[in-house]
Amino acid sequence: MARRMKDTGDAFRAVITRTTTHADGRVIERTTYEGPYATVGTAKSRVTFNTSSRYRNAWDKSTTVTVGHVERASTNWTRIDEPAVDTMTISQRAYDDLVEAAAKLAALEAAGVDNWEGYSFAFADEDDEENLS
Repeated sequence: MARRMKDTGDAFRAVITRTTTHADGRVIERTTYEGPYATVGTAKSRVTFNTSSRYRNAWDKSTTVTVGHVERASTNWTRIDEPAVDTMTISQRAYDDLVEAAAKLAALEAAGVDNWEGYSFAFADEDDEENLS
């Protein structure tokens, strides 16, 4: 099991598949997963360890062949002591419109529109609706 992970967030596991063929023709396949490991080398060594021999059982005349490979997972690390950030997907056009509106508002506020007579009246209807709900 991985004790130290690189900051890349990649994790590796060894996938080991054992296929046992019995004398009566039955075939049993079992796949196990070992890991996660911090390096690909550690996972490869587990594959080599498990696949280095062919096993023949003299008692029931079965033969077991083991093959394996390594898989990589890219992880996304997220703190669990903080609430997740809500996200939303919008179209590119809606995003562009919002960016344009924000730039226009910033320019108006920089010119002092929030000090103009009647500025507060523009938001009076929104305040009334919020108080009703």
